[in-house]
Amino acid sequence: PMAVGRRMQTRAGGAGVGLRPRSRRMASGWLTLGLLALALVPVTGDDSWVSDEERARLCDGRAHPFPPHSARGVRWLHVPKTGTSFMNTVWHYACKLPPAASASDFTTMYEKRFAERYPPRAHCNFMLDHTPATHKPIGDFEWQAHKGSFVTMLRKPAARLVSAFRHGKHCIQDCSPETSQVPQCVKVREARRHYKCKPMREARNAREYAAKPGARGCTARMILGRACNEPVELKANETALALSMLLDGFAFVGLIEEWNLSICLFHRILGGSPRPQEFTAVRVNKKATGMLQRRPELLTALRDPPDEVLYAAARTRFQAQVRSVLAALGPPMMRPAGGSVDSRH
Repeated sequence: PMAVGRRMQTRAGGAGVGLRPRSRRMASGWLTLGLLALALVPVTGDDSWVSDEERARLCDGRAHPFPPHSARGVRWLHVPKTGTSFMNTVWHYACKLPPAASASDFTTMYEKRFAERYPPRAHCNFMLDHTPATHKPIGDFEWQAHKGSFVTMLRKPAARLVSAFRHGKHCIQDCSPETSQVPQCVKVREARRHYKCKPMREARNAREYAAKPGARGCTARMILGRACNEPVELKANETALALSMLLDGFAFVGLIEEWNLSICLFHRILGGSPRPQEFTAVRVNKKATGMLQRRPELLTALRDPPDEVLYAAARTRFQAQVRSVLAALGPPMMRPAGGSVDSRH
């Protein structure tokens, strides 16, 4: 508890210290009600907020060239089951690689094999504190040093839970050595922490899996510096802190439901042109996809309040950033009577 308190004070700048006890309790109560209200609103798949023409325009590097590489370092927070394929974007942005290098060059252990072929120390000048092939959360010291440089992909929480269940009842206990938490994390991934996964491994179905301690709130926990599936339930004020960090400390937050648009937005924000392999999926969980197609009700039945708060905010920000980029690109080009695009400016 003391370690968590230190983390919250460091990351929130001591917010709320000046409030009297009763005021703090009232503020906490209102915050809890607000977060719960937001979490109980299902996230829909409506994509009518942007037209197909606007999607194409944002990704059209010929008509609207992507900005040059920003030379900003990035730290990828890889939330489990949110797109291993995003490594193609992160690595090509942060490293000097052969143009065709891709995660699809391998059939398993994609990033581990990729890092063996292209060691980050030798190839990646813009990759910050990355531990390949893990799901390392954000450490205190990382946050202080690299706030504003984090990038991630998020996924609808219910879909992420189903995918995790169908992928061997996924349970991640990776920790961050760059932290002041107690007990101290010595190594990102260690087998000795796997005992915490026993309850999740015993789940007989997706509903049971989602109800196990540590299943919900994976994204929020990782932002706060804990393991994805650490069997500790998050409090409302912790979810609020994770939300604040997501909005204030991340250079980019994409959505796997908007994959192509996310890749294009990444490059509109951080620069460089996307490569073809960034738009491909190297590992598709067909079991999870099939399960959601057969039982679409799971998307509303499996609730994950902490991560739903984060996803809803990320989606709102994502849409606002797309709108902002489109406005900066200017109006769409006129089409003459012949139907071809007039590329003159």
